Amino acid sequence: MTASFACDPAEMTRLKDRHDTLRGTVDEITLPSGAINWGFLVVNSGYSKLESDAKRRRDTMHKWCDQMSGAISKTSSDAQAGDSHWASVIEKDRRTSL
Repeated sequence: MTASFACDPAEMTRLKDRHDTLRGTVDEITLPSGAINWGFLVVNSGYSKLESDAKRRRDTMHKWCDQMSGAISKTSSDAQAGDSHWASVIEKDRRTSL
């Protein structure tokens, strides 16, 4: 009989580490400052929109990363608790005669 049915804690730790690396990668993405004079009003306006959109997307990605990191940890702990419970139920049942 195996000690765990569904969730490998080491696998969940690796998943969380890869996820945290993703957040670091998002932080490395940069755009030049909007103070650049592109020479044309339409280009300046477009770049300003791109810059604000990039900030909004980065903020959204950070929020998602924070929520996902917590969800991975919670899933791991819940799965381990569930595995432990069902392992004890099966073990008790196994010793019960029909």
